[in-house]
Parts: sequence; structure tokens; C-alpha cells
Amino acid sequence: MNVHAPACKELLTDLSAFVDGELEPGELTRIAGHTDHCEGCSSYLDTLRRLSQLHRRSTELLDGMDAGDDGGDVGLGLDTDALVGRLLGRATTDEWDTVGRLFYELGKAYVLEGNKRLSRAESRTVTVRQAPVDIRRAEARARQRLAKVDRLHAAGARNGHGELFRDRSRRLMSMSTHAGSGALLKGRRFLEESLALLPKHDEARLYLGFTLLVSGRVDRARAEFRRVRREAAEPALQLMALQWLGNLAVNTSRLDEAVRCYEEVVTSDVAVGEPRLFSAFLNLPVTLAKLGRAEEAAGHFATLVQRFPERSGQVRQLLAGMTVFRRLLDENLPLQRTLHDKVPGLFAAA
Repeated sequence: MNVHAPACKELLTDLSAFVDGELEPGELTRIAGHTDHCEGCSSYLDTLRRLSQLHRRSTELLDGMDAGDDGGDVGLGLDTDALVGRLLGRATTDEWDTVGRLFYELGKAYVLEGNKRLSRAESRTVTVRQAPVDIRRAEARARQRLAKVDRLHAAGARNGHGELFRDRSRRLMSMSTHAGSGALLKGRRFLEESLALLPKHDEARLYLGFTLLVSGRVDRARAEFRRVRREAAEPALQLMALQWLGNLAVNTSRLDEAVRCYEEVVTSDVAVGEPRLFSAFLNLPVTLAKLGRAEEAAGHFATLVQRFPERSGQVRQLLAGMTVFRRLLDENLPLQRTLHDKVPGLFAAA
């Protein structure tokens, strides 16, 4: 498994559900197709299957101990109460880890939904564009996992997440969302709960930073982005955090700082072939144009087209939707002519 590959990352939770028999037929086909061609995920799936078998055998052993004549150590020299406690605790920790990943998926899903609703209703200078997540499917799986946690706790399992956390999680699952801001708020709450369970989940922290930014909590957003920039294990996620620090700088009118952030992203070797860093390649020339640096802007627009030729149509659409940028072009004919001369595929003649 290439843990840095987005397709493999998205399968982490699905593989566990695959082993547990929790997926729909269409999802089973998708998992089988991926593992047929991905040696790492196939190996990881085999490991999950072996762990699942071990867990079942351990349960059978413990059931046999419980059925013994005197409830003792059945001649094995084992402290069965301690063994039961360790097995249940380990199982509960594993379930909470899965809940944490599912809460990230739900947080991301609600953030994307809320962002989509608000983007339709108002002009936005901050946005995030990702493939949608099936909210109902993710919620159903999260409820299944929480039910498993409840059963483990009922059996006597204990770890760092008590009844208060379980109650809070259930209330969050039933929280309604009637508007874009409501979906963003629910998304933020899911992301916060995910990070309470998985503090090193860098992607959850990036999405949390986004929700804080669009809600006006700029200092907290900056702190979250800087933490990912500083601590993320994956270089691409460090650059994604820097990309968002650039977006934050734009939205607080610090354009020179934004340019420095974007330039560091687009000149990195990691950015080659990394679609998640597309925004930096687009936002850099737009920001340079706002600063009146027309030649540099044109050069970076040309780089954008060369690096992402398949997205030229999308780029034209995005530029057409940037109200401030379009107004700048209308009012600055020399800038418009420079961009048309250098990048005629993106800009019409003045």
C-alpha cells in the first residue's frame, strides 16, 4: 500500500469494512478491482483477514474459558481476567480508530456539502474542490462502529474514551443541517471529534482549518495549517498546508505573503504530478495579476496550462467565476493584452 496515494488512503476504512462484511455489492467490486492491481493494498487486506481470524479464535478461546468448570485458568497458567481485559481493550481501541477515520470522512463530506451550498448562495473567495463523499453510507458505517464500541464496553472493555465521548458522538450523528453554514458546522464538529481520536490525522486538520477560515476564525485556522506544515509526515500534505496559508493570506489582504507561499509550493519537486496542489498553480498568477506583476502572472498562467493541460476548460470556468479578477481585467487593458498575448488559450483579446 502506498499510504501517500489518495486512492489507497480512501480504501483504509473500506478494507476494514470489507473484511467485516459491511459493504454493498458495488463497493465489494470496487475493492476487489483495486486490490487485484495494488500489491500493497492486497497485502494489507491479507493482514486484516489474519487479524480478524485471530480475533475470532481469541473470542472462541475466551468463551471456552468462561464455560470452564471453575472459571479458572483451564490449566494454561493464564490470568484470564487480565487477558480478557487486554483483548477487549485492544479491540475497543481498534474500533475507536476506525470511528475516527469515519468521522473524518463525515466531516469532509459535510464540509464539501456546506461549501457547495454557500458557494451557490454567495460570492466566495475561499473554496475547496474535492470529489463528493456519500454521507448516508459513511453515517451508516459510523453507527455500526459505535454500536460495536457499545457492545465492547458492555462486555467490560475500557480505554481512554468513556461514556461522555460516546454520548457526544451519538448526539453529533443526529445533529441536523438545514443550511450551508449548518453543514459546515457539523463538518467541523466531526473533524474535531476525529482529531480527538486520531490527533495525527493531518488531512482532518487541513479540513478543520478550512472550516475555521470560512467562519472567520482566522487565527485558529492559521494555527491548524501551520501545525500540518510543521508536523505532517507526508510532504504533499505539508505543501497543501502551505497552499492554504497562501489562501488565508489572500483573504486577509496580504498578497505578497500569499505569493511567497504559492511560489514555494509550485517550485517544489513534490508538486510535480500532485493534483491536490492545483490551486497553488492557479492562485499564484491570479495574485500576481492583482499586484500588477503582469509579466510574471502571464508566465505562471502558461506554466499552469503546461502542467495541467487536461484542466484548461476548468481553469477558464474558474477564472470566469472570479468576480474581482474579472473586474481587474476589465479595468486594466494592458494587463488583459499581456495575458492574451502570452496565454491566448485562457484569455480573449482586449
